[in-house]
Amino acid sequence: HGHLFPTPDHQKAMALGEQRVLGYHEHERRERGSKIGAISCMKIRLKKKEIVCYSNRYVGSNRGIVNRDNALAKRLDAAVKRGYLTSADLVKVAKWKWRGNRIRQLVSDNTKDEVREISAVSFSAKTERLRIGVLLALRGVQWPMASVILHFAFPDCYPILDVRAVCE
Repeated sequence: HGHLFPTPDHQKAMALGEQRVLGYHEHERRERGSKIGAISCMKIRLKKKEIVCYSNRYVGSNRGIVNRDNALAKRLDAAVKRGYLTSADLVKVAKWKWRGNRIRQLVSDNTKDEVREISAVSFSAKTERLRIGVLLALRGVQWPMASVILHFAFPDCYPILDVRAVCE
């Protein structure tokens, strides 16, 4: 149930016109058997005033959601400072992203050592491909959830990818 909303830093980036983001299409992954997926370019067609208006409307009408977002942001900021996610961090991300229990169960199947090692590699990666790709090795983590982890860990660099927000 991820939310896509612009932070002030995203507003600045979007005001520049075109922003390159990772795009992932499940059908392409299945057809090619790729674990990494496709990278595409998305052009934002909103004007800066429209983005600010939508952002203000979102914050004003969704205080509870904003509080949950802020709590997750603080938690993942601490994880970045520490250098890795804990299993509890990963479960919190899953609870924020997904309503159902299936994904939460899957992420709970990762060992503490797996979560720590894989997230440490992601957080310290020098390439974008490794940063997001290694997160896909965690059970229950696919592109949408990996984007949530990276968005809250590095809020100035990553948007949240969501099938409802990214379309062709």
